[in-house]
Amino acid sequence: MGKEKGKRILLDAGHGGTDAGAVSGGVSEEGINLGICLRLAERLRESGHIVILTRDKDAGLSPEERLVKIREYQPDAFVSVHCNAAKNPQAHGVETLYRDDFDYPLAAEIQKALIATTNMTDRGIKNDEKELGRRLAVLGDKETPSCLVEIGFISNRGDLKLIMEEQELIVEALLDGINNWANNG
Repeated sequence: MGKEKGKRILLDAGHGGTDAGAVSGGVSEEGINLGICLRLAERLRESGHIVILTRDKDAGLSPEERLVKIREYQPDAFVSVHCNAAKNPQAHGVETLYRDDFDYPLAAEIQKALIATTNMTDRGIKNDEKELGRRLAVLGDKETPSCLVEIGFISNRGDLKLIMEEQELIVEALLDGINNWANNG
């Protein structure tokens, strides 16, 4: 990061507690998300950022409780990490969801870094309301640049293999994306 002051980053490991998220091949999303966020937090701190985790163990939080944490900690950025899933096992790739133009630069840097580092299929940077037809509750804070990253499809064998075997690669990509955003913002 050079000599620039680090940012306050709130990392959200999606799901947790009684909400396992997507499950495939005996693997649950909540554990993958948490493992990646714990590693990413350590790497971001080494880069000079102040990092807060919405959860650091298998605990459940509602979307509303996540928004309370955003308001409480007032981070410079909020990044929620998830694994995607689909009924079609052929669905694969990485996508990053954002709320509005305020969030777009963060989402764009993370998506670009994930694609460059992992070589996974680029499913794009998507506006939650326009592309999904609904607002994602965790992207509800309009004061903080926020995005939700789908690091791959847990329901796709190829994506799941990469997610399980190359977590450090995914962490490196997320780190690069956040650092690029921090250095350009």
